[in-house]
Amino acid sequence: MTRTLITTSLLVLAAALFAWSKGGQVGMGALFGGLGGAALSSACVGWQQRVAGLQSDRSLSLSVVALLIYLAGAALGTALFRFVDAAAAGADWVSFLITYGLVVFGVMTVGAFDVARALTSPGEDSQDTLPERAEA
Repeated sequence: MTRTLITTSLLVLAAALFAWSKGGQVGMGALFGGLGGAALSSACVGWQQRVAGLQSDRSLSLSVVALLIYLAGAALGTALFRFVDAAAAGADWVSFLITYGLVVFGVMTVGAFDVARALTSPGEDSQDTLPERAEA
């Protein structure tokens, strides 16, 4: 999960730098898109990796569910910044959607390799396993 964490950090940093350079509504939309996409995709990748280490037969269905969660996040965020006047006054919905999509795609792609590694070596990298106690 180290590669996913590094990728997430770099993408959030890139979104923040872009938001800072643009400023205003476009910058705030990009910042919200980057932070929202990073948070949601990191949570989904962590969930996929945790379940893949325990129940490898559910990995394909988890990928489909994660994709639906990503799409729901995009739809809800876009609707929020497009149709709610208070949110639309502060952030641009187009920059939100573009940045959200880029960040989710980046984290999801790198996270897929970490999930595949968890599938090939179950239990090795899982946080749910406790070290075996040595009997004295």
